[in-house]
Amino acid sequence: MAEEAPSAGLSRTHAGALLAVVYAAVLTSQVMMPKLFLFVWCGVLYAWVLLMTVWYVGCAKAPDAGKAKPAGSVVPDEGEGKRLLAAVRKPRMLYLDHFKTMLTMLVIAHHTACCYIGYGWYYVVGGYTNYFRAFGGAFTLIDQAYFMCVFFFVSGYFTPSSYDRKGKVLFLKDKYKRLGIPFLVWVGVVSQLLCLLAQPLASWPHMKYNPIPSAGQMWFVGWLLLYNHLYAVTDHSAPLALDFPQPWVLLAASAVLTAGSLGLMYSPMGTLLAYSPVSVGSCLFYPFFFYGGCAAKRNHWLDEATRHGLTAAASAHRGWMTAAVGVAVAGMFAYPLYWSHEHYVTFEEGARNQSTGPTLFPTTNWEYTLVMFVCCTLLTALMPLVQLDWFRRSFNASTELSQRLSAASYTAYIIHPFVSVASTAAFVQFYEAVTGHAVAFVPKTLRSETVLESEAWLWCGWAVSVLTVIPVTYLFAHVFREYVPGAKSIL
Repeated sequence: MAEEAPSAGLSRTHAGALLAVVYAAVLTSQVMMPKLFLFVWCGVLYAWVLLMTVWYVGCAKAPDAGKAKPAGSVVPDEGEGKRLLAAVRKPRMLYLDHFKTMLTMLVIAHHTACCYIGYGWYYVVGGYTNYFRAFGGAFTLIDQAYFMCVFFFVSGYFTPSSYDRKGKVLFLKDKYKRLGIPFLVWVGVVSQLLCLLAQPLASWPHMKYNPIPSAGQMWFVGWLLLYNHLYAVTDHSAPLALDFPQPWVLLAASAVLTAGSLGLMYSPMGTLLAYSPVSVGSCLFYPFFFYGGCAAKRNHWLDEATRHGLTAAASAHRGWMTAAVGVAVAGMFAYPLYWSHEHYVTFEEGARNQSTGPTLFPTTNWEYTLVMFVCCTLLTALMPLVQLDWFRRSFNASTELSQRLSAASYTAYIIHPFVSVASTAAFVQFYEAVTGHAVAFVPKTLRSETVLESEAWLWCGWAVSVLTVIPVTYLFAHVFREYVPGAKSIL
């Protein structure tokens, strides 16, 4: 009897089952005891990344190039991988680089909007019912419905080729170097430092250190590491032949996952799941988008020549998908603006009653829940296709500026909280100097509910901040990568 080839890792079925069990355990425990298990799972994720980073960056050795590979492995050795890549290398899809740059800028604009709607970021103002809060809340929800999903998809798309080129050990060594080190430094040190620096800006009498780690925007990096690691320990020797799902299949899946996401949002579990935000288009979607990106690479879904790929589907259904996305965006803006009109809080009312009015978008409001369900189902399923199709047709060329922006995007993603907080603090100082009215913060928080003289301050503040924060962040990111020794090898 022939000797059985040794296993190259978990089967795809077992890997999927393992991921499902982990999700079920985290979700169930956090719904039952939210405060305790949020702390527990955040700690588990941080400890995992710490141990794996120490091992793979500091200790693990890649196998010798000439060492025999396990039978059935599709991963070439280093020299063979370079020869194969040189032989089959295709022109780079430049529009994906531009797409990632746009998404990074959208993340910065998103978090800058949070600074002016009173929730969702490190240092915020405008925490009362007003039209800008309605606009900003809708804008951030529209973003949240799809943009981090697309980040996972694009990251997944580049994962198989990186894994095939490097092999398991080098692949994980590179991931824990480029993702693990920034995650550990930000969560363990920099995020707390940012909160400490922001406390005097919120009139805290004494600076107070918060020992509970906060991931901020770096939650994405931590979860991406988990998906990358699971991919690396899975056996990929068998071909993965899949056609891109039809849009109606994507809509059906999106409806199910959006309903689940809304259920989590209205459950006792809180707003975070092991650092990841609990919102529309969030944690339930991420593994599907990441592994969808991996499948896209293996099956050439983004190639124009692929008959049953993503590009072909986006082209064939472009008209009605674009119209559906437009309707969803309009619906997401319309209801919050209507709600704010009904419950508007003026400067005089705020000063007289010291009240910010009713909660914006209460979870008991079935009308808004229905709007979110319908609109976010459309946005999560279709917006990625519409935008990828648009960028492929319109932005598939490169310039020196676009290359520099693309290279600096990861660093900009990491450091932008400092720039957005500084911009908001400058806004507060300017408002107080011009109007003579103080902006008070809720005690022991970095959140202000002070009603401003005119909400035009919020509209103008956000607009000026976005136009300032994005270029300043990219400038700092470029300088940091160029002039800090060793930065380019990590960032």
